[in-house]
Amino acid sequence: MAAVKIVKFLGEAPKISSELLPDDAAQIAFKVKLYTGDLNPYRLPYLAGNVDRVGEIKTLHALREPGTGTLKYLTWATDVDIITASASYDNEQRFYYTGDGVPKVSNYDLATATGVPYPNNYYELGLELPETVLTTSAASFSQKSSVSRARDAGNYATVITSAAH
Repeated sequence: MAAVKIVKFLGEAPKISSELLPDDAAQIAFKVKLYTGDLNPYRLPYLAGNVDRVGEIKTLHALREPGTGTLKYLTWATDVDIITASASYDNEQRFYYTGDGVPKVSNYDLATATGVPYPNNYYELGLELPETVLTTSAASFSQKSSVSRARDAGNYATVITSAAH
């Protein structure tokens, strides 16, 4: 197998004839980074998957399908903060998120249970409001008088009042 090793790439030299070019230069160089002396290509975008959400997407989060390892993308039209509670290789892949209404929790099975766009199932976090109305009452204050005071050798003070308080 033949290979070419370029130790230091000088860059593009379009005015030099191709026969007179040094080994570490090129007449035409496109889609490469020429500012570092390295010959590194620019990465080209490619279609990784379709999220099937119409409109502007502000948050994108990927989950791995446990059986195949393919990515499924969760998308939101709002700015959502996500924190994962289990590792990406874990089959549950539980995550918590805020920014889309009340705080929510979901996992891979819930988020991808029905069709796209994902997530489509979740649990809302927090407690429900009570159905009964709370009432309070106040008792009038009556001052108690102290009957005796004592301090022991351990510097503990004991105060006895005329009634329970």
